[in-house]
Formats: sequence, structure tokens, C-alpha cells
Amino acid sequence: MSRSFLSLASLVVLSVTLVACTSHEDPEEASFEDGSPISGTWYLAADRDRFEMKIVASASSGYHGTIRREGEGDIDDLTDFSWDENSQWLEFREEGLGFNRWYRVRIVHGVAAGRFVHQVSPIKPPLAAYTLHVTGWSPTYLDLDDVPRVWRVTLNGNRDATIRIDRDASGV
Repeated sequence: MSRSFLSLASLVVLSVTLVACTSHEDPEEASFEDGSPISGTWYLAADRDRFEMKIVASASSGYHGTIRREGEGDIDDLTDFSWDENSQWLEFREEGLGFNRWYRVRIVHGVAAGRFVHQVSPIKPPLAAYTLHVTGWSPTYLDLDDVPRVWRVTLNGNRDATIRIDRDASGV
């Protein structure tokens, strides 16, 4: 009986700890919990560069955000957000020093894929100008639960394999 009580007490403490760790008291700290599938942290591969992007939903001004190259300190602002919830297309502009990048990505289940254009002008270009490729993912959406995780991988350049990480029978 006391062992069962200890197990139950441990689960309650763990649950309370997890809830406390996932609550967001800082309004600048975005999360999927705000109801927006685009809010939060995103990791992008744009052409040959990797970026970390943060998007925050604001009731008064829509969305705002920042973007920076992974591992570097220079941060650019993101503006001109347009989110179509029905088609799941997101458009926004990166305001860099002497350049602008316009992005147009489709977001489905925390994964982004689309195109972008790098230019000097801040004016939104026609869709045909978006010739560079961008993909990305959001741990804010994808990491709502730790497992299961599945990856398809290539070994030695010529062998396909699947890696799956899951809970054991006891739920751990």
C-alpha cells in the first residue's frame, strides 16, 4: 500500500513539475498553447543557411518575430506577417541590414516548406520571384510529447533503415 502511495505521489509531483515547466508567464515567450500554429520557435534551412526564428502572437498587433543564423548573435526583425489559416500559408518579411527576405511557407503539423526571395527592396515581390527553397520545423509543435519518434535514415549512402524510439510497456 505504501509503495503504491509513493508511486502515485511521485506521479503527482512529476505532473505538477511538468505543468510548471511548460507554463509561459513571459508574454514574449511564444508557444503553441496560445492557439496559433505559427507561434513559437522555428528552425529553418533556407538555401544553404540555417536559422532560428521566433514568432509571437499579439492580440493587438497580429504577429511579430525575430530571426538569426544558428549560433550567431545578429538578430533581424520579422514583419509584414500574413497567415491564412484555411490554406495554412504564412508570409512574412525579414528586415536585414541592407537587404530584405520575403518568405512564403506552408505549415502543416509543425513542419514548414516553401520559397523565399532575397532582395534589396522592402516591397513584396510577385510569387514568381520566390525561387529559393526553405524548409523548417517547430519544436513548439512537434515536441508536445517526447515519443514516439520515427526517422527514416540512409546508412553508408545505400542502405535504408528506420529508427523508432518509443515508450516501453510501463509507459516510460
